[in-house]
Amino acid sequence: MKTKVLGFGALFVVLASVWYANLKSDYVPRFQIDDLSGVRVTESVFKNGGVLHFFRTSCGYCVRELNIWDDIQNEYPDLAVVTVILGESEQKARFFFTDYNPFTHVAMDSSDALWSSLGSDYGYIPFTLVVDKSRRVVARFGSLNEDNIESFKQHLDQL
Repeated sequence: MKTKVLGFGALFVVLASVWYANLKSDYVPRFQIDDLSGVRVTESVFKNGGVLHFFRTSCGYCVRELNIWDDIQNEYPDLAVVTVILGESEQKARFFFTDYNPFTHVAMDSSDALWSSLGSDYGYIPFTLVVDKSRRVVARFGSLNEDNIESFKQHLDQL
């Protein structure tokens, strides 16, 4: 009898863990992060929906996306775009975005805490989440390009 109870208990723990892991990645968690201009950015930036974008200046795919982000910001001027720099120094990020920044906020996540809180099992960057006003992740994209940009814009139109 004890074995059955322990077996069901273990099964419950495993199922609860799987449920929580899926729940955790479906919503952007509460966060506080400073952008490069010193503004404290929180999850409230998505009060009307927006985009959470993970980026590295040393990533060729990330850099290649910049022209697309320029077009997105022109087409959706009120869109909140929080770009989180992963695994790089603030100095390098500041230098990179000195003259050109198509994003609403560029913030550092030196400990990768925000990335990790989203599951960090995505394994690649750039990585972009479309977030609705309740902080629910409604779409996930790897590198934005001509093959997926229309789908991305359709999600933005629904915010």
